[in-house]
Amino acid sequence: FMLPHSILALSVATPFFTRMSAHAEAGRIGDFRDDLSSSLRTILLLVVGGGAAVGAAAIPLAAFFDTDPATVVGISSVLLAYLVGLVPFSAMFVLQRGFVALADTRTPFLIQLIQGATAIGALSIVAVVVAPGRPDAVGVAVAACTTVASFVQAIVLALVLRRRIGGIDGRRVLVRLALF
Repeated sequence: FMLPHSILALSVATPFFTRMSAHAEAGRIGDFRDDLSSSLRTILLLVVGGGAAVGAAAIPLAAFFDTDPATVVGISSVLLAYLVGLVPFSAMFVLQRGFVALADTRTPFLIQLIQGATAIGALSIVAVVVAPGRPDAVGVAVAACTTVASFVQAIVLALVLRRRIGGIDGRRVLVRLALF
């Protein structure tokens, strides 16, 4: 899960972050917005492709760690549940950097609390509903809870940042994402 994000998103986001910071410092919010949009479109394109490659190789990757078919399926299922959240996780990374470029670290911290509350709430449901009946499904359920929390945090970050800078070119980002 972290491999596509770490290799692709981090390497692309770094130069964009530098440019966004310079634009924010100079008060050129239009240029900041353009860089934010471009970085989101580029990174999401790359992580969708990288995530698809890792997803296609989920069973062979899991078989590297164990030979028991049930264990291999369990490991690959957890990986796939995390991979569903790769796009919002990487978008979250870029959006948080947008706030940092604007010299605002407080807002993403507060939004992180929302993500934490979502994860804790979802995990509480898993503990009560899933764990007693299907202990083998707990890993997948935890990964799914993390994915849901990432979606929530990415959406909240995007909405707050959009309001702060007068738009984030969301339509273009979503159209690019939908093409994959």
